[in-house]
Amino acid sequence: MRNTLAEFARQGHEVTVIAPQKWQGRKSMAFRSFVSGIEVLRPRFVSAGAVRIGCVGSYPLTQLSFDLAVMRAVSIADIKVDVVYGHFVLPSGIAALKVGRSLNRPVFCIVGESAFETHETKIRRTRLEHALKQFDGLIFNAPHTREFVAKRYGIEGAQSVVVLNGVDRRKFYFRERSECRDKLGLPKNETLVVFVGSFIKRRGPLRVLRACQRISPTPKTLFIGSGSDWPAGPDVLFAGPVEQELLPYYLGASDVFVLPTQSEGMPNAIMEALACEVEIVTSPIAPNVQMLGGDYPYFCDPMEESDIARKIEMAIRHPVHRKRRMFTLQERAQAIVDFMESRL
Repeated sequence: MRNTLAEFARQGHEVTVIAPQKWQGRKSMAFRSFVSGIEVLRPRFVSAGAVRIGCVGSYPLTQLSFDLAVMRAVSIADIKVDVVYGHFVLPSGIAALKVGRSLNRPVFCIVGESAFETHETKIRRTRLEHALKQFDGLIFNAPHTREFVAKRYGIEGAQSVVVLNGVDRRKFYFRERSECRDKLGLPKNETLVVFVGSFIKRRGPLRVLRACQRISPTPKTLFIGSGSDWPAGPDVLFAGPVEQELLPYYLGASDVFVLPTQSEGMPNAIMEALACEVEIVTSPIAPNVQMLGGDYPYFCDPMEESDIARKIEMAIRHPVHRKRRMFTLQERAQAIVDFMESRL
């Protein structure tokens, strides 16, 4: 999202971002700041989580607090806009609809959730369907998500478009492995496996770690991200978040990128690994098949560590060097603007 918004600004559009921050557990950030030339407003809201007890859930309270925070920011900043743009349906899209109604402006929403149907555990299906039909346009980042939403909620084709995620080719491109390892101080003669993503069970960093431990000799590993499933051990050279500017070097330094994810919308991490020409081991979910092709040899069972290990070994020994034409950030931003203008 951040990269797409920055590209909107680079193309000459005025962008204001409202990014509510929770009252609980975080150091307060300034209400108004400027990031890469974009005005960012950070009102506070109270999260009640998304807990269910029987048929009663706490999420509607969270959504209400989020909506009120957004509306408060709009009022304080006296925002004047042509278009309101929500990133994902919950909570931002619902809040964007309220802003659009208050300002009498069209509202669009990016739909890229990895497991869209889980929204129905937070709000009623009828309310979700009603909200989806209120948008002036829905922008999906993958065909399979558009097909699911259209079938389940009755969204007409003219109301939506598929615009694939874009890669910043100014940052993500092939670099010599030795150059990348020198820059990061990584060993030159070791096999390196990299994971990029949240440290959560769905994406499987600990499965990657255990799979690598099955391989002899055991490759060294790099885990880029953060979360509760934190990988650690003697063969973990690095685990934690990195500056976005350094991510292409971590990819370029690695022999194999591994992401045994159970579900995704359209994973940017795989697109960026492709752009850096790193060998990829991942699961055969719909967006990955779309990117890599149905005949890709290194799809793995994401829950079977022995299969992950086997595919890593195969990728190390027999790289396929598959290249694909991908959307750039500039193309994605322009396609979104073109769609919004067509619906005005």
